[in-house]
Amino acid sequence: TRPNLIPSSDVRERLGGISESTLYRYMASETLNFPKSFTFGRRHMWDAAEIDDFIIARRNAALAPSHAQAPTPSPTAG
Repeated sequence: TRPNLIPSSDVRERLGGISESTLYRYMASETLNFPKSFTFGRRHMWDAAEIDDFIIARRNAALAPSHAQAPTPSPTAG
């Protein structure tokens, strides 16, 4: 299938309106696993599906329990 390529302005909007400098920090991060862009001339373009997958992965990571928590004591009756 043909990728739906989107420019950096659309990527920033999909990521909650982040700044251009934050986008470049995401691009430079070695641990964030941010999707690679395609460069056309001086423009960076991304596959929209890869950006959506990144957002879903970040959301799932944020919602996942980070550590097993000790059980909360139950209130005792009486």
